[in-house]
Amino acid sequence: IAGASSLIAQPDCVPDTERRIKLGQLIEQKACDMSQQLSNVLELMQMEHGGAVLRTDWHTVEDLVGHSLNAHDAMLSRWLIRLDLPPDLPLILVDAALVVQIFNNLLENASKYTPPGTTITISGKAREGGISLAIADDGPGLPMGQHERLFEKFQRGHSESNVVGVGLGLAICRAVARLHGGDIFARENPGGGARFEIELPVAMQTDAQLSTDSDLMGI
Repeated sequence: IAGASSLIAQPDCVPDTERRIKLGQLIEQKACDMSQQLSNVLELMQMEHGGAVLRTDWHTVEDLVGHSLNAHDAMLSRWLIRLDLPPDLPLILVDAALVVQIFNNLLENASKYTPPGTTITISGKAREGGISLAIADDGPGLPMGQHERLFEKFQRGHSESNVVGVGLGLAICRAVARLHGGDIFARENPGGGARFEIELPVAMQTDAQLSTDSDLMGI
């Protein structure tokens, strides 16, 4: 931003239309990136310190996954997307925007760290009291012995890569999952690649629900 704007501000700089448009687009894109990073930091702080308010409703996993895939259709056009979502998965009581953000972050990571032409698989299964979801790829995999560290703030899977990012995506994923009473884990994908498993309860039991249940039982 500083470099492009200082170039434009030089008294003797008279860029042609094409050059001016490119500099303007660069400034706009980098400003948007910075704004998004600051928003991610503030959102993560809110979730970690109890300031986030969940706007929950009942949703199907298929709808939440579909919303994320539609938003990233162009970005994922060079990857093969495979869905393995049984039709009998239960509805889940979640904040749709936040859970979709988990999918967004994981899909963006998969597109950054795996070569085009590889497969990204989204699967799910019911478990007692909740569901297990997984986003897996057949790319280069995860750093050895660093699975848990990936979820720390400002950590990146491959620090030596040229991929742009500050390492907040997975930290946000974990904060969102835990805010819903669940969690997320990094695994090695059988056959090679990375696998991120999301555990979510079907419905969170709030303090108000606990109080109501106690009243009903005469406690």
